[in-house]
Amino acid sequence: MMPSARVGGKRHMYILDLPVKDHHIFYCEGQLGGKAIRIGKLVGRNPDMSLEALEEFKKFAERKGLPQENIIMPVQTESCIPESD
Repeated sequence: MMPSARVGGKRHMYILDLPVKDHHIFYCEGQLGGKAIRIGKLVGRNPDMSLEALEEFKKFAERKGLPQENIIMPVQTESCIPESD
């Protein structure tokens, strides 16, 4: 992993395990340009969205005070199919 460029202030990065197999939350909080920032990202091994993992992420966001309207759900528009020999 590449180190992030620092523009003043401290940042803390957390990786939280979820009870859903192979799903985690990456959470960062700190200062950027003199303003407090908090970012959370749900990550998982499978490209299929786990509704259980999403519910856990929403609970986490609520506990951290992250507004629900700021939760972005990216839509996978393409799929990668491995070539066979």
